[in-house]
Amino acid sequence: LFERKQLQIECIGSAYKIGDFQVKIGAVTHNSSNRGLITEISYSSANNNKDTYGVMIEFIQSVFGWTNTNEMITNLVRRKQ
Repeated sequence: LFERKQLQIECIGSAYKIGDFQVKIGAVTHNSSNRGLITEISYSSANNNKDTYGVMIEFIQSVFGWTNTNEMITNLVRRKQ
């Protein structure tokens, strides 16, 4: 029989607080080789999801300069429901 090696994936990065937002950015590695970049954005001041959605889109567009953010987030939300 074959022995399986345990999969080890790490994410090492930094967290930043920008106003009401917390942004975490990290490098994803697998077997000590870079595999990607992960970004997590949290917003803490909204009372409901409808408020958060618009604010998150504006924040992502202003910080990262992505112009198709609305389409990207809309597709992600559709897949999660």
